[in-house]
Amino acid sequence: MFNMNSGQRLWYLVIVLALNLLVSTASAQLSIDGGGLLLVQEGPAVNMGGDPVPENLSLGGTAFATSELGPELGIDYHYIENLNDGFYGNEYSWIGGDDNPFFETFAGIDLGATPHANVQSIAFGRSNVLSGDNGCGGAVCLDRHLGFYTLEYTQVPNPSFDLDFDTTGNPVTGWAEIGTLEYGESDGLGTNYNNTWQRHRYNFDPVDATGIRLIVPGTGIGGGTAIDEIELYDVPGEFTPPPPPPPAINIQAAQGFSIDWDGNDGEFFDSEPPPDGAIVPDNLALADNGSDAFSSSDLGPELGIDFHVVENLNDGFYGNANSWIGGGDNPFDPDAFAGIALPEQQRITRVAWGRDNGNDVTDACGGQCSDRSFGTYLLQFTQVDSPNEDTGATGDASTGWQDIGEVTYSVRREDFTEYLRHEFAVSDGTGGVLATGLRIVVPTTGLGGGTAIDEIEIYADAVANPCDVNGDGVCDVNDIDDLSEAVRNGSVDSRFDTNKDGSVNIADRDFWIVDLMNTWSGDSNLDNEFNSTDFVIVFQAESFETGEPATWGTGDWNGDGAFDSSDFVTAFIAGGYEQGQRAAVAAVPEPSSLIGLAIGALALGLWRRRK
Repeated sequence: MFNMNSGQRLWYLVIVLALNLLVSTASAQLSIDGGGLLLVQEGPAVNMGGDPVPENLSLGGTAFATSELGPELGIDYHYIENLNDGFYGNEYSWIGGDDNPFFETFAGIDLGATPHANVQSIAFGRSNVLSGDNGCGGAVCLDRHLGFYTLEYTQVPNPSFDLDFDTTGNPVTGWAEIGTLEYGESDGLGTNYNNTWQRHRYNFDPVDATGIRLIVPGTGIGGGTAIDEIELYDVPGEFTPPPPPPPAINIQAAQGFSIDWDGNDGEFFDSEPPPDGAIVPDNLALADNGSDAFSSSDLGPELGIDFHVVENLNDGFYGNANSWIGGGDNPFDPDAFAGIALPEQQRITRVAWGRDNGNDVTDACGGQCSDRSFGTYLLQFTQVDSPNEDTGATGDASTGWQDIGEVTYSVRREDFTEYLRHEFAVSDGTGGVLATGLRIVVPTTGLGGGTAIDEIEIYADAVANPCDVNGDGVCDVNDIDDLSEAVRNGSVDSRFDTNKDGSVNIADRDFWIVDLMNTWSGDSNLDNEFNSTDFVIVFQAESFETGEPATWGTGDWNGDGAFDSSDFVTAFIAGGYEQGQRAAVAAVPEPSSLIGLAIGALALGLWRRRK
């Protein structure tokens, strides 16, 4: 990645504004004229870039075009040969170059020296994929296809040998028009011109042809037309009902986690923001609340500007001028990420981010920035202290970053505006995720399409009570039973590490009983006292030395899953019988408590004998 001087930055802004102007002046919907042209099919889109095209005449022909952008950019695609290489996707597409020796820009297929009979169907598109477009952040390239196309044919032998002959209206001497197609805005759901960038197949009146070409709307890096494949057929395409639209958002939660989106789309958007930017609601991630932002790299310093830096991730303002973009000089390649370190552990319940959720017309995009947002975002969390850019992805939150899941933005729809703020509920089954930090691995980085985020927001409905280890909102016998089971099974789940020493063991049970609940072993009903009432409860359960599973409430006071004499030993050592609440007494067993325990044990024996 190069550093731009002031003149280059000016040209960059001019190009961005020009592209926005091109999009805003595109004509509405699809207009077809002449030659019996009839739209018969949209798509079907393939899963990802590199998937093959159907068998067709072009695969045996020779591609030609006025120029190619790939060599000018020093990349191995956007070449003429991509017009009939047999694969869909941006990485397999042609774009004409800026160095174009012809007045018009065209691309076509040479079918040979003698005319092929009854050529009567053509299919082409910008990018006929659902995901995996290299150069567009792993999502779908939606640009570079709107405008006016002219479809022509010729019977001149081997038309790729000489590109200089003109449109004469006579296929024997030059190019003759079949018809025209004007690509504008989508005709909408339920039509075969819905996803305008995808492959569309057209039938036309049969012609005998040595070549077919398309005169396209534009060329060059500043908005040149892209075509991932030209397909030709000597049989008509059958009319295909419109395909269902792809999902706007695809969510893949990691095992044991959930990520939910309720359809929110741009909440807190401000079309007329204050001078400093649209204001973000109060949340845990804000710098003003003590959180620290970190990232893999920043684009701002590479461009010599004071935004697109890590501080913008939690500065409390929406908008492009308050947004982060990762730099091209990324020491963490292939991963690019942005994240928030919280000042203390919290049970995170909701996460939100966006590209531009409120802007003003003086910004670099001339208003709302709608780019740099498609692709797959990987949400991760950690429980280590003070996480930062150097914290590793270990798959275990206690030692590094662990995956919550992926959220993929694929296409814009009426109910989903990809560049606005979207909020997601996250949980590990406890109503949230206990974390000291959150990291988002973004689709791409750098000047050429790097992902932009104007704010990361983190919310917690309430600070979790540390005694509520199962996350059900209350501290009760279910928590000590779950904790006991976790200790027996050697769990490493940090929810059960109540004393925060990095491991789950018997010390966590003791901490839960004494420090969190302020009670005694033997307090079966958790009323903060160990007395005769607790004996009555366990007597009625009739599980003493039966071999049946027991709980805290039925006498399992040492956490081994059973109720036997060892539980009385545990209670005897704790010394809480008839001592009242723990805070009011010393923890040294008095003779009366020892006598009470003995009486309790004797009473239990008599109870069993009577039964």
